[in-house]
Amino acid sequence: MKAPEEWVGDWLRSRAVPRDHVVLSTRLNFAANKDSGLTGMDGVIRKCCEASLQRIGVSYLDLLVCEWTRNLIPIDDTLMAFNHLIEAGLLRHVAIANAPLWRLMEANCRSFVRNTQRFEALQTNYSVLKTPTVREETRDFCQSYRIGLLATSTLGRRPINHRRRNKPGVPTANQECENHTLKSLRKAAILQGATDEQTALVWVLSHQHVSSVIISPGTTKQLSELIDAGSWLRSDGFDGELSMTNSKA
Repeated sequence: MKAPEEWVGDWLRSRAVPRDHVVLSTRLNFAANKDSGLTGMDGVIRKCCEASLQRIGVSYLDLLVCEWTRNLIPIDDTLMAFNHLIEAGLLRHVAIANAPLWRLMEANCRSFVRNTQRFEALQTNYSVLKTPTVREETRDFCQSYRIGLLATSTLGRRPINHRRRNKPGVPTANQECENHTLKSLRKAAILQGATDEQTALVWVLSHQHVSSVIISPGTTKQLSELIDAGSWLRSDGFDGELSMTNSKA
């Protein structure tokens, strides 16, 4: 079975898409490569990056997203490894996924001190169902340090293409808050003639501090629906400042 990166490479070649007309990114978990036999993160990171480039069939990546793991410590060595990839022309920018904000701040402070590559973006859960204070903390952090925000799980913990199901039992206060927000979301979706997933996607994208959204469509129909939703922002077909109701949202 082909890896997803190979499918992307096949698509690029079949349509003769010029390399500079697309932004290519991949995500790597270096914890899975700790027993590769290589010593130091420099060798592990370079091997992973080169393997991805070979599978896609290109000479460089625009963005490499690495999953946060303690294997990235000491962070100075990891940042220097990314530096070597950029100097070699194999990579342009680096992002980190699911890292605690304090870890990201520490890493980028270290990159400033040592004049090495920093993490330019954070991939993290940014859902309409999260409490406003959690979203605001992430927003303020990214804006203050000029870090891109790659949002995942815009409709909760499940991938965006999955429909949420009510859980049995007595709902907790947090579940009641989520249900309240979902009702408001569905009301907005009906007014727009859209699905819950489309509405959540566009609501998240309407925030200027969100650089992009990670989606996981399971069918071509779901993919088309989400692509259509993204066009609403450009056509003013959606109220980007939609409030998800009152303070409970």
